[in-house]
Amino acid sequence: MQSSMSFIASMVIFGTIGAVVRYINLPSGEIALFRGFLGILFLLPFLLINKTDRFGKYLNANIKVLFVSGFALAGNWILLLNAFKHTTIALAVVSYYTAPVMAMVMSIFVLKEKISPFKLLTVLLTLAGMFMVMNVGDNDISSQKNLIGILYGLSAAFCYALVMLLNKFIRNMDGLETTVPQLFFATVVLFLYVIFADEMYPIYQSGLSLILLVVLGIVHTGAGFLFFFSGMKGLKTQEIAVLSYFDPLVSVFISLFIFNESMNVIQSLGAILILSTTLFNVVNWRKLRSLVTG
Repeated sequence: MQSSMSFIASMVIFGTIGAVVRYINLPSGEIALFRGFLGILFLLPFLLINKTDRFGKYLNANIKVLFVSGFALAGNWILLLNAFKHTTIALAVVSYYTAPVMAMVMSIFVLKEKISPFKLLTVLLTLAGMFMVMNVGDNDISSQKNLIGILYGLSAAFCYALVMLLNKFIRNMDGLETTVPQLFFATVVLFLYVIFADEMYPIYQSGLSLILLVVLGIVHTGAGFLFFFSGMKGLKTQEIAVLSYFDPLVSVFISLFIFNESMNVIQSLGAILILSTTLFNVVNWRKLRSLVTG
């Protein structure tokens, strides 16, 4: 029960990121930079307490993959934050949640994994759902902004799918040992990005922005990942797959009922199709049934 509650807590925390970002009056690159920096400060003591003598050895062995995945993570954060700034939280999250299907498609070409007819069907249904979500209505400025936000969400999903794929090549390192170096490399990349993109603005320009920036780094990155890894240790794969849906559900709830953001009928059906097919894709229903029946 404690593992389930820790994992659900992490999903609820991640699901509120879009709401917090809405009130941070800073460019996406700078938000992502300070999120990574504060996340490292929070997680580093836990890594130092729990690290073993083998950590340095395996860190060196996986350093190239960790760097590339950190680079992809930096892109993921910037693109997702831009998605939140351009479209509704619900549409940003739903488009972002195509990442597992993208990772599955990538694994076919990179890892030479075979795809079953059922998996192929889930890919096609996800694509259909995405076309429905991209139905933004009239060709006005608001609709065009929504479409740009959805495209940002899809690009963020691609980067996250790349992180998921690269993590398969990391050996002998647990979640915390992997995440801290990834955050470090992502933060370095983000620092260079905000310098060259001229996105570094004074963070003291808004008291609320500064407070929420700290919350985003400490709570939504540091504590969120800590709860995530703590919960994963006591859960089975199928339980993790099902409980992961608290993240998009919380985001969609906040979008529709707190921010009063709307989706048209076609977009709503597309969102349901994407989330449903992703769930069917990641869950082994036979194993799940055995867990429920004992």
